[in-house]
Amino acid sequence: SRSTETRDSRCGAEIRAGPSLQPALAEANRIVNCIANLGDVPAMAPSCRDLWCRAIAFLFCAGCHAEDICTTLSYTCIYAEEMQQAYKEPFEGQEVGNLMVMLTFIAHSYVQDDALPLSKWHKKLFRKSCSMRTLNLAIMRLLRSRNYILGVDQWEL
Repeated sequence: SRSTETRDSRCGAEIRAGPSLQPALAEANRIVNCIANLGDVPAMAPSCRDLWCRAIAFLFCAGCHAEDICTTLSYTCIYAEEMQQAYKEPFEGQEVGNLMVMLTFIAHSYVQDDALPLSKWHKKLFRKSCSMRTLNLAIMRLLRSRNYILGVDQWEL
């Protein structure tokens, strides 16, 4: 497992469009297409889908292994499905993209021993849309909605 310093140094500017980001975005898009074809995610507008793909690309650029990312996304989809069932109302607009990225952060934190800190996620994905405090509060609300239980039944994976 890589140290946080190694991961953080690889996270520098990769989330900006450019040659180093393109392969990660292509892989992220491929994965999201597969997940969408299975019907395991809420319907998303293109801007929401792009945000989620950027989050997945962020994980690739940070040095996370594909298997760990796929496990993280499995948890993410289960969390999203359970939330959708609990709230009964369909998620709409930009909230779907933000929700999927926040759930991906929560799943990543559970799955990875050496998870990327929320401050990095904020810097790369949420800096323009909300403060770190607001993001932290939203994450805490999501955790509370799960009663702070992040594990899932193995048969669901």
